[in-house]
Amino acid sequence: MWPSAIVEQGLRTPTGPLCREVLYWLHPWFGREVFVHTAIDKADGAVFQCSVDGSDVERWLEVPAWMFDHGACAGDVRFSTAPFVCLEALSALSTLLDQFRWLP
Repeated sequence: MWPSAIVEQGLRTPTGPLCREVLYWLHPWFGREVFVHTAIDKADGAVFQCSVDGSDVERWLEVPAWMFDHGACAGDVRFSTAPFVCLEALSALSTLLDQFRWLP
């Protein structure tokens, strides 16, 4: 869900702040349901002020809104201990580099 949609819906339910899952796999809260208390528009994008337990007393952490977006956070990122690349990708890279080889 895009940040503007969450902001438009209102960040609080009758029982408190909205609960959303952090989808960015490198964030320490990845996979956790966190409570979104408020949204702030900043120059480089919206951030949500969040807490783990929904408390208004606890210090809130600002989490970029895109870290809650399924479109921005690919779910099937995988790493391998043995790096590899397909031949088609190498061929495409070679073609691209050939285009720029002759530029002044």
